Amino acid sequence: MAGASPVVSYSVEGTLTYTAPRLLHCVSCFRVDVSNDMWEVTMVPTGKSPFASYGRRYDGTNILWWFTTKASPDEGSGLVENGPVPRTTAGFDEYVWLAYASGGYFHGRRPGSAMSFQPLRSLHGLTRRCDQPAEWTCSAKPPFLPSGVTYTATNLAAALDNKGRVVSGPLGP
Repeated sequence: MAGASPVVSYSVEGTLTYTAPRLLHCVSCFRVDVSNDMWEVTMVPTGKSPFASYGRRYDGTNILWWFTTKASPDEGSGLVENGPVPRTTAGFDEYVWLAYASGGYFHGRRPGSAMSFQPLRSLHGLTRRCDQPAEWTCSAKPPFLPSGVTYTATNLAAALDNKGRVVSGPLGP
């Protein structure tokens, strides 16, 4: 069909090493499967970790975040969140998404702002995802992955009030 978007389907496997000097050293094997705007990131930690595996799956509307533990590998848990961008977790799989599965989100989107990895929170446990200033450049060829993304932190503190509304104000010097 003329003018139809090309079908983009691929898989990537690799190893992620995340190190914060004197604090943290995590190594996980990963697999990314992408089919157009849908994707799945599966992580298998090596070394000391209570998790057997964990990951996220985006179905075009919602992200299912799931995990299994080494103590009970046949059992697991998870949660569902609306939207195409994963939130920050201690497993760092959002960075694997950014590198290998974010083309469907960033391609064709006008630079200027992108959904933050960090949700805003209220004192009463409400959370909400918001855009933050960002710039990126995507490859002109499928799978249209960004070659770089810069999220900009501003001097505004943002949070949610007890009704779930975003409140912000400038930070002091």
